[in-house]
Amino acid sequence: MTSLLTQRFISQYGNLANRYNYVSPTGKMSKQLYLFLAIIGIVVGIILIASSRTRTKSTKNTDEYADEYDDELVPVQKTKSRSLLQKILLVIGILVLLSSFSGAGYYGFIYFTKYLPQYNEWYSRLPNTAIQDLSILKNVSTLESLNRKNLRK
Repeated sequence: MTSLLTQRFISQYGNLANRYNYVSPTGKMSKQLYLFLAIIGIVVGIILIASSRTRTKSTKNTDEYADEYDDELVPVQKTKSRSLLQKILLVIGILVLLSSFSGAGYYGFIYFTKYLPQYNEWYSRLPNTAIQDLSILKNVSTLESLNRKNLRK
């Protein structure tokens, strides 16, 4: 249903968004690649850092005082030092995370400084019927997403 409403809205009012670089014909932000790449980068960075984690080796304490504590052997945690591969994965993971957070920051900067002013200008130039159609389109898409969630339960 929303695809038909979206197509109708684009065919009737889509040309009003042609003069704006960051507003799509339906009013959404047209350049969302930075956010998509930032999310993927954050996930990849976390995976790389997690894979570079050192493993702890648990051993039993059996030194000269162990005969005083017959049944109580206290586990001792010994950490291994990182291998070269783990160090490389850690550095790459940190670099990917830093670049992803900077990409997310750049997306936020573009959103607040470029998209929102253009969206407000685009929205103010829409005729009243287009504003009504846009609100109907948003409400129908919200209802469809709620319906999908309820069907999954």
